[in-house]
Amino acid sequence: MSYEELMKAVLDVVFGSNPSGPSVVCTLYKNLAGSLAPQSISDEYEGMLDRGSMTSTELGIAVADHGLNATNIYLVGLAQTGIEYVVYG
Repeated sequence: MSYEELMKAVLDVVFGSNPSGPSVVCTLYKNLAGSLAPQSISDEYEGMLDRGSMTSTELGIAVADHGLNATNIYLVGLAQTGIEYVVYG
């Protein structure tokens, strides 16, 4: 499965197959920045999604690849220590 296919599948599970621009932008911004998106950001990205100049998959990838996301998940530290594996069940 490609990165794009995986992102689309995840977004479909979270938002449904035809998500609204406001719900996608609000959720992704809050998860990335930890706060609500300023109105100007909301308007810009919701407009791009509504016009079809950007898909929710493309926005999700842009957010996932953003440097702030790497900081939020402590990517540098993970490279040093790894992720603890916990057996499920």
